[in-house]
Amino acid sequence: MLLFFALWAAWKSAPAQDTLHWNWRVENLHFFYNREYFNLIADAYTLAGHRLDLAVEAELGKGWCAEGGLQIYGWWGQGTPWQVFPLIALEYRQKNHRFRIGSGTNDSLHGLMAPLMQRDFRYLPSRRETGMSYAYVGRNGRAHGWLNWPTFIFRGDTVRERIESGWNGAWIFRPGAKIRVMLMTQGTVTHRGGQINLRGAYLEGRPDMLTVTAGGAGIRVSASYGKDREAGFFAWALMHRANVTPPEELIFDRGHALYLGLTGRHGAWHWRAGFWRAVRFNAPLGEDMFQTVSRRTEIYYNGYEPVRVFTGHTEPVRTLWTASASWRRKLTSRVLMRAGARTWFQPYRSEVADFPLVKPVERQWDFDFYVEWLVRLRGKDRPLVTEAEEDK
Repeated sequence: MLLFFALWAAWKSAPAQDTLHWNWRVENLHFFYNREYFNLIADAYTLAGHRLDLAVEAELGKGWCAEGGLQIYGWWGQGTPWQVFPLIALEYRQKNHRFRIGSGTNDSLHGLMAPLMQRDFRYLPSRRETGMSYAYVGRNGRAHGWLNWPTFIFRGDTVRERIESGWNGAWIFRPGAKIRVMLMTQGTVTHRGGQINLRGAYLEGRPDMLTVTAGGAGIRVSASYGKDREAGFFAWALMHRANVTPPEELIFDRGHALYLGLTGRHGAWHWRAGFWRAVRFNAPLGEDMFQTVSRRTEIYYNGYEPVRVFTGHTEPVRTLWTASASWRRKLTSRVLMRAGARTWFQPYRSEVADFPLVKPVERQWDFDFYVEWLVRLRGKDRPLVTEAEEDK
């Protein structure tokens, strides 16, 4: 209710527009993302490809804009098929508010930290979003909420619908001062459920509905010591809760985590070093490395019998030392380049019980890195995409 009142007030204060203005947008994203992981929780793989957005925008007046076009995905490699999707959206942009309903990508990862939102979602066609989002950015903070509907069901369908939503908010004390204090909250809500026919054949003992909330609150204190130079520290307390026990592949119906660290910025460079400790914590959309239930998908063979070795493997207490560095710069007014690397150190021993072909892991280093080029052409320029929390 407050959201729609704020949008209505901003719309009433906007000047009227009698003529329809047309605009065009072309965006080309190229990416290379490589995960070199050797632990028992997260898969290692490489994503390399590109995405092309072709869209026409109609400015409807008073901040409203309708958009239509195509999104084209391609992967590196000979014979890799292209994937083409429609792009249809209605967007409102006025002063500090931005509201969007329709389809689109999740380039900014909704500004969420890695334990809550996985980095490669911005590259995958399967992670295109269809739903709505709202963002407010002011001098003293920001607020963002979103809803994505990955699987819609009709009457009589035999699968469960899937809905995802989340929030990201921050309040800044003394904005513009050399020492800033920011209070933050982030989270996601994932839901599977709805009307299901053939319940016995499809669900096979699983609950009709599964809803998982994962999120928490944090604080960041930073101090600037020159132009584009900053250092600080952060602290996060996170939790997850499921409405049923056990929550299917998540195994743990509740858990918590602590994330502490240092951050810094020097010009185009950002760096971060942290300590992560999770106790039975699982965020369904979060980065695999931070979870306590394995997401590895390999199949081993015991003679001629296939065995999903990692299904059900858990590390109820997961401790990691983390570090990351990223670089971001506009090479020209239309070309943005981003690159970064992350590493994790697992100090404890973990192993898959009763399967000697999988070697135990202890004192393990894992790392990943990415490079992105974004070329953005517009008939009327708008700000480039924002970074996720991990890139700041």
